[in-house]
Order: sequence, then C-alpha cells, then structure tokens
Amino acid sequence: MDWLRLYAEFGTDPKVQMMSEVMQRRLIMLFCLQCGNGIETFHVTERETSIAFALRLSEEEIALTKAEFLKRGFINDDWTLRNWGKRQYASDSSTARVRKHREAKKIDETPSCNEVKRFSNAPEQNRTEQTNTLSSGDDGQEENGEAGKSGLQRLIPVKAILAAYHEHLPMLTAVRKVNDTRKRKLKARWCEDVERQTPEYWDKFFAYVAKSDFLTGRNGQWTACDFEWLIEDSNHLKVIEGKYENREAA
Repeated sequence: MDWLRLYAEFGTDPKVQMMSEVMQRRLIMLFCLQCGNGIETFHVTERETSIAFALRLSEEEIALTKAEFLKRGFINDDWTLRNWGKRQYASDSSTARVRKHREAKKIDETPSCNEVKRFSNAPEQNRTEQTNTLSSGDDGQEENGEAGKSGLQRLIPVKAILAAYHEHLPMLTAVRKVNDTRKRKLKARWCEDVERQTPEYWDKFFAYVAKSDFLTGRNGQWTACDFEWLIEDSNHLKVIEGKYENREAA
C-alpha cells in the first residue's frame, strides 16, 4: 500500500481554499493517481482522457478542472503535478518497507523444515503425522501465520542461536552475516532431530564446545573451528558424540 502526504496547510492555503469543495476533491484525487501508478504512466496523448475517466468527469468538466489547476499552479500543461517530489518521500511507499522487513526476517528467523527426520518402526502414515506436529515458535506464531496446517511448525530462532554462539565462544570467528549457505546448514541440523529444535539445545551445545581446549584453540593445536564448521553435518555429529574429548580432530 502506498501513502501520500497531505500537509495541514491544505486546510489554510488560499490557493486551495478559494476553490470550490468539488475542485478540492478533484485535486486530492489527482494526488491519489500520482501516488498510485503515477500520472506519467498515462500516455501523453491519452492522459487527459484517462484522468477524466478516473475522476468520472465529462470532457467539459475535465477542461474546466485543468484550467483551474493550471491557473493556481498545481499542475503543468501535461497534467504532471508541480513540486510533488518536494512534498512526498520515497519511504512512504510500502515497497521499500516490505523489502526491508523481509530481509530482516530472513536473518532473524528462517522457516523450519516441513518434516523432521526421525527413526521409527511406526507405519509411514504415523511417522508423517509425527514429523508434521511440532510446538509453536518462540513468539507463539505458526509459520506464515497459518493455522490450517497439520500441527504447528517451529520457526528457527537464528538470532538466539547466534547469540549463544557469540556468548560461549568469543574466541572463535564472529558471525557477521548469515548467508544462504549457513542458513541451509543450520536448517538441516535443526530438522535432523526434534531435540535440536529449541534455543536451549544450542546454548548447551556451544557451552559444551567452549570446554574443549582443542576446538577453541586454547591448546594451540588447531584453529579451524568456527560457526559454519560446527553446523556441518559430520562435524556436528562428531562433536555431540564426544569425538573431541581428549582427542584430536580426524
């Protein structure tokens, strides 16, 4: 949704208030057309006809309207509004705000897996029902805000996971950007086991890593460990299975 700024002086500007209420309304309608697709999008040879249709005006009425607006300096001869850019802001368009919000959302939370891998001897149908039934996210919202899905799907709290990593492992390389590769790997680890689908799991995981002199590089034997290494499939498994307790990396 786009917005236009109608300043308070509209109610006191003599150029505006000396017009009839009908003309004032037509001026606001012209503002709306400009704020929407833009008057310039109407072909110049058909612009006046298009505006007349949008305002539901006859040929005679549109001619009188144009003459009035020209006289008072509201428009140019081609119907474009004068000083429009000085009165409006690009930020009033929802397009930029929505894009910014979505980018922030990608970093904050990534959608969870539709199915969580589980190992069970239960029939396939029962296993599918189990994997689609998860508790809601930290904010109590379902993925995409839809309640019609079979079960609630937890959102991955990326920020909380990164906060735990930075808190427990400040000696390792800090994560400055969560790119698609990292999000994909984190999502894969999250989806492999329902036990991993809480911030508490990741807090304990990074706290466990912090106790390792080898993984943290405190013993001077190795310095390759970082966030991306820890969320790699085989590396994550080796860590949680205790491979690096009193042992060197394979």
